[in-house]
Amino acid sequence: AVDLSTIDLNNIERIEITRNGGSSLYGSDAVGGLINIITARPKKQSLFIKIDNTGYIPHDAVEVSEGMTGEAVPANAADVLDTQQVLLRASVSPGPLTLHAQGSFTRAANAFTWNDETYIGAWRRRNHAAYMGGNGEIGLSFPLLGGETGISGGFGLYQNEVPGPLSGFALSTDAIQSETSAFGTMTYKNERLAGDRLTLDLKGSYRYNELAYTDPDEYFPVESLHGTHSAAFDGTEDIFLHDVISLILGESLYFDSVNSTDLGAVNRLNLGFCLSVPLSFSHGLSLTPTLRYDYFSNVPGALSYSLAAGWKALPFMAVKVSGASSYRAPTLNDLYWPEDEWTAGNPQLQPELAYNGQAGVSFNGKSWQLDAYGFVRYVQNGILWLFNAEAGKYTPQNLAESFYPGADVSGRVTLLKRIVLRGSYSFIHSFVLQDDVETYGFAGNKRVPYSPSHAFTGAVGYDYGGHSFYVEGEAAAESYTDNANTDLIPAHAVLNLTYSGNIADIFTLSASVNNVLNAVYELKQGYVMPPLNFRVGLSMEL
Repeated sequence: AVDLSTIDLNNIERIEITRNGGSSLYGSDAVGGLINIITARPKKQSLFIKIDNTGYIPHDAVEVSEGMTGEAVPANAADVLDTQQVLLRASVSPGPLTLHAQGSFTRAANAFTWNDETYIGAWRRRNHAAYMGGNGEIGLSFPLLGGETGISGGFGLYQNEVPGPLSGFALSTDAIQSETSAFGTMTYKNERLAGDRLTLDLKGSYRYNELAYTDPDEYFPVESLHGTHSAAFDGTEDIFLHDVISLILGESLYFDSVNSTDLGAVNRLNLGFCLSVPLSFSHGLSLTPTLRYDYFSNVPGALSYSLAAGWKALPFMAVKVSGASSYRAPTLNDLYWPEDEWTAGNPQLQPELAYNGQAGVSFNGKSWQLDAYGFVRYVQNGILWLFNAEAGKYTPQNLAESFYPGADVSGRVTLLKRIVLRGSYSFIHSFVLQDDVETYGFAGNKRVPYSPSHAFTGAVGYDYGGHSFYVEGEAAAESYTDNANTDLIPAHAVLNLTYSGNIADIFTLSASVNNVLNAVYELKQGYVMPPLNFRVGLSMEL
């Protein structure tokens, strides 16, 4: 998995969002949609350094340890220096070669205080949640056989304390998780084969990851060590046959081998094959059928398919309609997560199947954009991590049948070349149709856990002369934590203020005040989100 916190926002070229299920093209994990973060190609010669600090307002509080015993602690001035992060990225180009390197280091106490009216009725200090970690990567790209080859390798070292959820008796104040990883990647891309009719894109990678977990609990001691070897290959061949038709072939191979003190040896092989045929007609019409088959060595494989149609009705208007099936195999973590006092994997999990439909329209003007889409999604054996009352801990479970009708609307407009307004609204009126205990149907009107019916984002900004000021907000309706909808997570609203400005051409100062309203809220039951905090950063780019 990718640690999103290590991706520098300044190094992102664009973000592509696929709303419908994408298993037929991107593999078994793209069930409900896809967010594709495309990073920028390394510059021929550059140096980028960024340092930032996140802090919280100190407050007298209570530290709650295992067994729900509390100890009063005074306000800690060090809270204003809670988290620091350093990013470094550099590249040089001697002749046809491009050498690039990047790395980051993060240290966080994560020791904020908040008014905990839910569990203890007093100001509370989050304890045993510190994190420290860093990663580095070095790579080389060069021309080869008419294309471009890239070779890179890197490492990661992380250690974090595990605070556990706030609810229940299983609070941990001693558990520590550490992770060490090393990886290597090789890529080759050539867009000028067979008289410019064939584009070849190949990627191979290897990763070793070692995860250690220790909890010296008096009653439930845990000491686990897990080593994972992962090898992967992805290939894509884009064949231009005619102005009307192209052929895209894809193949993938993923092999994971786990050696664990809890599980012993566990291996999994995944083979995938994909065929997509984009068709382009006159009057702005397009049609793309796609088929993909995935084989797994330890769970049943499946055939996924999709059909997408588009119509460029006007220069500023596009209509899109699509339907797809999606398949998600349980991950090794889902199946074999080591059992401790509050979590356990589920080796009996079944693969998740989904059927999706979407229709919408996009408008793009010179200074404005508007997207509106409606969708439906029917899921069989949906995989959700929920509290299992019988086992007394969180486990991944299959939700037999669920249904998700909804709509997304998003827009952006620039006024007077300086004022920016943007916003989005998502509506999902989900239904739990059947679980392993009861059949609810549509008449039962039960929401799928952790699926709020309404979600909003919005921002008002002012950009001028290399400086930008934004007021950003987000809100979500209440959601439930169980299939029967007996326990809920309240609605929340969060407001943020951000500033970014260029200083002396090569420096950029950034600052933000997050959760200005100091809202106390949870996205996952038992894990409170950070209260009001401030961040200040300075970057330099040459």
